[in-house]
Amino acid sequence: MSEIKNNMEIFTSAEIEGKIQLIKQELNTLHNEFLHTEVKNIAVGFAQNNYPKIDDGIAAYIGKIKAYYQKLRSEVPLRIAGQLQLLTGAMEIQTVDEHIKKAEEEKRALEKEKWYLENTFKKASIPINLESYKWKKYSLWLIGFVEVMGYIACFVSVLSDSIFSAIILGTTIGVCVLFLLKSVVIDYRDNEVKSKKRFYAIGALLLVLAVSLGGLRYAGVLTNDPSTQASIFNNPIVFIAINLLIMCATGYFMYIFHPSQAELKYVDDYKKMKDDLDKKIAEIKATDAEIEHHKESKNSIMRYRIQMRHYQAVLFERIEAMYMESASYFIETNLKARRDGIFPNCFNEPIPPLDTNNADENISNFLNQ
Repeated sequence: MSEIKNNMEIFTSAEIEGKIQLIKQELNTLHNEFLHTEVKNIAVGFAQNNYPKIDDGIAAYIGKIKAYYQKLRSEVPLRIAGQLQLLTGAMEIQTVDEHIKKAEEEKRALEKEKWYLENTFKKASIPINLESYKWKKYSLWLIGFVEVMGYIACFVSVLSDSIFSAIILGTTIGVCVLFLLKSVVIDYRDNEVKSKKRFYAIGALLLVLAVSLGGLRYAGVLTNDPSTQASIFNNPIVFIAINLLIMCATGYFMYIFHPSQAELKYVDDYKKMKDDLDKKIAEIKATDAEIEHHKESKNSIMRYRIQMRHYQAVLFERIEAMYMESASYFIETNLKARRDGIFPNCFNEPIPPLDTNNADENISNFLNQ
């Protein structure tokens, strides 16, 4: 999700009001200076020559005054932009729209992918019960753990002086036996015996391990507890039979519980499909959040623009009032300075207002709209 810095939200309402007041003060200063210098000079200059004449129009005599306030009016958007940094932030509305459009296009693509995954997922069927498979898997791990512990106990009885070595050897042998058993049992069950020689070789190796470990266990028991010579354990066949029994029991449980390679692959593919679907749903939610964020930014900018247009209208009215004040001051000063004592008819006519149809004066140009 890309972040958009909204420069137009860096001011609070109070701060905006304060900055508008600064613009008003600046306009007041310019107005007062112009009123008491330029307007007075213009009025006196015409009065000394007895202008305007009685039937003259006033427009020609206050043209310079009107042009000055017309210029102030045209500068209002620029003054607002300068105070509120609109020149760096106002273009963002276009950027926001572009981000919204891009995010919506991404969402449509994600929705299409999600629809495909959902349909594929609905059509998929699981060959085994996943919950049952989970407990079977745990049962196999438990059986394997018990068998490994048995081999560790076997080596501990022989290597009682080095427990660490006994644990390492017992674990290594136990894990090897489990893998060999799995290879033989699962291949046999699933009819995937590719080489009978390999199959028989592994079986023979397991038998040798059972016999060897049984003899090792027998030797350890005699060494650590000579009293067993008068018991049933005074025979290596007992320990060999126990090892074979453990191997057979483990192999049997593998035969029953362990799923086939095809089933395992199917389960993995099924889980991956579900993960992909969940990921796609999460991406769509993230895209929705991004779109909402951009729309909120756009709404904020639009509200800000309404404020700016309001302030522009307020300043326009103020400049219009200043212009009318200057025009009235021109008439008053002109009459006082005239030598002929004539009251021109145009002084009774309405003062021509400032032009309001100048596109350059619209603050929307600075708001990129």
